[in-house]
Amino acid sequence: MSPARRRAAGLLCAAALVGGLSACQAPAGPSASPLSEGGPDAAAPSSAAPSQRPGTPGPTATQGRVASGELRSLSVPAVGFAAKVFPLTVAQMGGAIDPPTYTAGRPSLPVRVADRGVQPASDAADTVYVGCHTSARNGADRYPCNVLIRRVAPGDRIVATTDAGTLTYTVTHTRSIAYGDFAGDEETWRVQPRRLVFVMCDIVDGRGNGANWVVYAEVP
Repeated sequence: MSPARRRAAGLLCAAALVGGLSACQAPAGPSASPLSEGGPDAAAPSSAAPSQRPGTPGPTATQGRVASGELRSLSVPAVGFAAKVFPLTVAQMGGAIDPPTYTAGRPSLPVRVADRGVQPASDAADTVYVGCHTSARNGADRYPCNVLIRRVAPGDRIVATTDAGTLTYTVTHTRSIAYGDFAGDEETWRVQPRRLVFVMCDIVDGRGNGANWVVYAEVP
């Protein structure tokens, strides 16, 4: 991994730790709100184990060319996820990749990390990085990315709407990666064209498990 890429990884790892403190919290007791939908019900895999959905085909279709443009929204039809996305730099987020958390009337939405990787495009030379908070104390009305954890699987489509058009990524695999391993994870941080990496805090059985849930997807 290059020094620049390793520095980027360290920043996102810091964001995961921030997320673990501010949004990916274990329930405080019986009064804590459960996930409103899509709550995880599987045991946590090893820190680098990919998830599998047997019999799901990989990417095969070819799309028309879409030029580089800012990412404005993401949807995952298979799990009913749809959310606006906005760009923020690491500096704008206080030196770590830490999207705004929920406030009254405003859910915690995904961000494209504007100074890491590239904007989406059908011929993008590198990876698009998106980060999102999740919460074990609040439902998907406040933290929409809750519905993605442990439900997105290989073969699912991620539809990205940009200023230049619409791209459809196909999920290749998912992983749960311990916070301590994330900064040095070669697969996540390598330069790879036409790819989307979507990172959020992992939650298992209603509790944060000290790991990131990472979704890897590619433009066919």
